Amino acid sequence: VLAKDEERFRQFVGLLINAHYQTSPNDIQLLLTHPDVLCFIASYQGRIIGCCIVLKEGGFDSALAEEVRLGQRRIKGHLLPQSIAAHIGLDAALTQGCGRIQRIAIHPNCQQQGLGLKLLETVTSQAKTLDLDYLGTSFGASSDLTQFWMKANYQFIRLGLTKDASSGVHSALAVHPLTAKSEIWLESAQTLFAANLMYQRVEVFSQLEPSLLLLLWRSLKQENQVSFLSLDLMNMQLSAFLRGGMGYDLVVASLEQLMMWYLNQPRFLSEQDESFFCRKVFQKRCWSELVIDYELVGQKQAEQKLRSVVQEIFLKWSTEHANIS
Repeated sequence: VLAKDEERFRQFVGLLINAHYQTSPNDIQLLLTHPDVLCFIASYQGRIIGCCIVLKEGGFDSALAEEVRLGQRRIKGHLLPQSIAAHIGLDAALTQGCGRIQRIAIHPNCQQQGLGLKLLETVTSQAKTLDLDYLGTSFGASSDLTQFWMKANYQFIRLGLTKDASSGVHSALAVHPLTAKSEIWLESAQTLFAANLMYQRVEVFSQLEPSLLLLLWRSLKQENQVSFLSLDLMNMQLSAFLRGGMGYDLVVASLEQLMMWYLNQPRFLSEQDESFFCRKVFQKRCWSELVIDYELVGQKQAEQKLRSVVQEIFLKWSTEHANIS
């Protein structure tokens, strides 16, 4: 309907381009042709002053969701649920219905008046009628944008490990649950985010703006700020790590807890393997140091060695906890 009204469509496209420098002709084409695109418009006196574009994603069957989580498949589109599965390890986000907020824009003359939050309230109420389980967004995590999504009651579950080449900032992933079943995995995602951030702040995010790091930390539930991961979450993350589906930086909290368990056991690793495990997980030595110290051929071989050592510990850890349960 919007495309048939040339003047309103021109206003709509102009608003998007003004707000998002990355808006491309392909984005506009997607709006016109994609069956799962929802457009929300805010108008005043006949002129468009705000818009929000939502893409319906998710709804995978459980077998496909498992393949995506393990890194064996990648499906075109479905960016948000696939990111949650690949980077956090939770495939429930794939099987449930997701509304990914791709763009939200308010006319410059109408900003700082709460219109963006009002528009998101409309999106939320509509999404509940569309068989969606959660809304989510991925954005360049400046302090201002982070505060905006916090005010909208979106909960942060991931901060990208590297800065985006075009925006120069880390990308953040935030989710707003719509159903009870989405709240279940979201709680696990928040627990993992808090636990990993505790250790990532030293290695990965040492150069992050303090204002952003503190914003994210204070957004966490207080009980997650001193998080102890459940056996199920550890098992899920370490299994994915050993299969190659998730990297070191994504499972660092689980590795820390595994280290704590190992230190309370009679030593069963070789002296070299124990030293290697301690240097990386306990002392946070950089990969380049480990490559030199252990005469390895690059970071990839160092990562393979870590997986090999973790595999040996994990087998004993999982056997012990299987006997307990």
